[in-house]
Amino acid sequence: MKGNAATSPTTLTSLIVDADYYDILFGAIRAAKQRIWASQFSFNMQAIPDGKLQVRSIARTLADAAKRGIDVRILVGGNARRLLLQPAGNDLTLAFLHILGVDGRSYARKARAGSHAKYALFDDDLALVGSHNWSPRAFGDGIDSTLAVKSETVANKIAGVFDKAWKSAVQSDMPPELKNSLPQLETLLNKKTAMAEWVRKPAATQLKYSDGAVNVLVDRAYHVALLKALTEAEQSIDVSMFYFSYSTKRDHPNTAIVQELVRAKKRGVRVQVLLDRDRPGDLYNSRRINETARKYLAERGIAVAFDAPETVNHSKFVAIDGKRVLL
Repeated sequence: MKGNAATSPTTLTSLIVDADYYDILFGAIRAAKQRIWASQFSFNMQAIPDGKLQVRSIARTLADAAKRGIDVRILVGGNARRLLLQPAGNDLTLAFLHILGVDGRSYARKARAGSHAKYALFDDDLALVGSHNWSPRAFGDGIDSTLAVKSETVANKIAGVFDKAWKSAVQSDMPPELKNSLPQLETLLNKKTAMAEWVRKPAATQLKYSDGAVNVLVDRAYHVALLKALTEAEQSIDVSMFYFSYSTKRDHPNTAIVQELVRAKKRGVRVQVLLDRDRPGDLYNSRRINETARKYLAERGIAVAFDAPETVNHSKFVAIDGKRVLL
């Protein structure tokens, strides 16, 4: 994993779960003194879902940071366009950021690929990395997990990853319907009542930090580290996954993962897997995507469960022996 992992033995970490993330993010933006660099697969400002104005308050607070001289750069996932209704989601957010004077760009695509990363870097020592998108669902009733990391070493690694992506990022073409609406959007943004409502003081959420070591795993380095951790498991493997795609084809990327879970079960390790299951007709289609892996593992004696259909289990972590986590 040379060149793909940065280790900091004196790192401070704190786990942020579900809706607490909004308070932590809001506070970190306001406390930033030098820079805010963020990469978000989905930065979704659709008006109807964002009824509590949480996503728009984040955009507004980013604009306030930029006005006070903070280096604010926002990258959105290059392939989110395929998954979100238009005009909505990232395109709408980029239009708002443009009006607010915040530099927002799209991740440069390669064919159908894009960035699925979800992280935010503040100054030179704080990073939020995990499953939270900047969306109404993640800020409200979503099931998500993000790690707050205080470490200059980790921050430098993430800054390098972001800088490389930023240099190849593109200013997205704005859909015509949004271009035609810019005057109305600008008027709305400049209404004092709207601004006062969007920038609100959130409820206080305190982080409790612990000492630990953190490795930053970029892209395929995660797969290597995961397989190694699974082979080294001695007592327990606890998995929570939004998507666990699987095929019986040997060249499927997850074949090795499934095989290691089965081997761990055979050598006496307690293995538990929690997967998302959406309702029929829902956007995510997680019920169909996860069913093959669920069936295969269950038939081999592994405890596998679906969450309740009305919830979205968006967390993505693997806990090994109660002392190592890949998130």
